[in-house]
Amino acid sequence: MNIAYQYNYVKSLLKRYGFRGLMLKTLERAKSPMLAYSNCFKNYLPTGEELARQRKEPPSYAPLISVVVPAYETGEVFLRELFDSLLAQTYENWELCLADGSKTDIVRQCAGKYQKKDKRIHYVRLEKNGGISENTNAGFQMAQGDFIALMDHDDVLAENALYEMVTCLNGYEKEHREYAMIYSDEDKINSDGTVHSRPHFKPDFNLEFLRRNNYFCHF
Repeated sequence: MNIAYQYNYVKSLLKRYGFRGLMLKTLERAKSPMLAYSNCFKNYLPTGEELARQRKEPPSYAPLISVVVPAYETGEVFLRELFDSLLAQTYENWELCLADGSKTDIVRQCAGKYQKKDKRIHYVRLEKNGGISENTNAGFQMAQGDFIALMDHDDVLAENALYEMVTCLNGYEKEHREYAMIYSDEDKINSDGTVHSRPHFKPDFNLEFLRRNNYFCHF
């Protein structure tokens, strides 16, 4: 485990829960089966051979996926990681719809550099920041795809993320696809991507649970 990450994690727990709460959280975490996830998360990822196969053998049904991202004063390092994770996708029929409510030009300048590399990246500068909901709605208006995928401006995707979504769609009849809502497991990473933690392994569809807990959330 990265020492700096561990220190900041403990510091945040102490600030939030106090010393007694920190001790309880430490005992709870020590008994958690998720403790070893940071050391074994790669077991959940496809091999290099599998990624190569996905690139060579696209699904028979290959819809355009519009990835909508609301942005606001996003740090360039996070934007680059987001862009790079999309460019690395084994499924290639996607477009990025980036709706920027920033006051500065940091997002526009970074997006412009990547637009020169790839025409699938689309950017719009909003007249004002409407927060995550209104900025997302602006991204929806840009979308030309058959399906919409949501990302936050500091998210990154595993290389096979979109491929797995489309593979799932290929398992349904045509008349059912237009009603599809697909979700996946997710985890958290630290700022330099060296530590994966707090995995969220999601259940099969459960209507009663969904009415009380939004388990769709992120990829």
